[in-house]
Amino acid sequence: MANIALQRAVDKYIGGAMCLGYSFLQHDKKPLVKEEVKEILIIRLWTLGETILTLPMIERIRKEYPHAKITVLARNANKAIFKNIDFIDDVLLFERENFRILWGLRGRFDLAIDTEPYLRVSGLLARFLGKKQIGFDHGVRGKIYSQKVRYDDHKHAAELFCDLLKPIGIEYKPNTLVRLKSTDISAKIESMIGKSLNEARVIGMHASTADSAKYRAWPIKNFAELASKIIDENANASVVLTGSPSEHKLNEEIIKMCAGDRKRIFNLAGVLSFEEFIGLFDCLDVFVSNDTGPMHLSAAQGCKTIGLFGPNLPSRFGPYPLDNGTNFAIYHGDRVPCSPCINVHTGCFKKCRRMKDGTGECMALIGMEEVYEQVKKTI
Repeated sequence: MANIALQRAVDKYIGGAMCLGYSFLQHDKKPLVKEEVKEILIIRLWTLGETILTLPMIERIRKEYPHAKITVLARNANKAIFKNIDFIDDVLLFERENFRILWGLRGRFDLAIDTEPYLRVSGLLARFLGKKQIGFDHGVRGKIYSQKVRYDDHKHAAELFCDLLKPIGIEYKPNTLVRLKSTDISAKIESMIGKSLNEARVIGMHASTADSAKYRAWPIKNFAELASKIIDENANASVVLTGSPSEHKLNEEIIKMCAGDRKRIFNLAGVLSFEEFIGLFDCLDVFVSNDTGPMHLSAAQGCKTIGLFGPNLPSRFGPYPLDNGTNFAIYHGDRVPCSPCINVHTGCFKKCRRMKDGTGECMALIGMEEVYEQVKKTI
């Protein structure tokens, strides 16, 4: 967490000063000619969830520029998403060991699209690597792009990323997210639960969140109570808890807190490969998750998804498309004076001052029974 805070501070002060310096340099005023665009760079450096939400925009670029080479600049943490996608030609990494490679690519790309909402470094990279640049117009970073787009904080992020295409004449609102390639693990899940997926009801849950804002998490006792109720009231139901290897222990704590038949509750944290994890969503009847990356993966795969929200607004970051009969969000942040306290376009990640049950009060307001009622509609 301290490392994240340091990175943000360096980006804010040093990156901000560099953006200010770049803002005095003239842009290339030659208009962009579609037929001359041979190489396009997409910059996405932060968060798994928003990485998934950029894919409809990139897919649309591929449709409009079928012969251009599309490269994505990413980090180790989100590169697997982009490498999974066929319409992306190459993935570069913004990691220390690759800085020399990036230096050699100065001005290489005909167009650089910066999808980051507040990072200064991403704007600097767009200016350094692209002949033309498109980015969100706010703060000092907005001054360094050749073409700018207003960040509309009333729109869902998936639609907002598509707004970045407006300066090149593309108006687009996606109907769904992009489905990722996966590994079929239905036989593995059937063996684990001891039933055919046609007979069973399998409910997935993701109880963790990214370290950047742990107060987005629903209390783990609520997850335990929800799992217990599902098992007790549905004879054919099994619950699987998902997560990374570092979240295995958290899931074990939840299982220990559960009442009833714990043999039907399974901890898959760190057990599946990335493409197996994606394949898991084809085996689930519904997925209940905090506001975090796996929630967006679930929605992308077409799994019924219930997102739990408090510090963030579901209208901006809910499972997309929201309230379509498949994706739902539960939010009571309007009952506290401080929600939303996360505003990514301003880089605002406030420390929660209204903690309850180990998390933000806005998350603690979500009752187990109301989540169960939503789950029950799907099983």
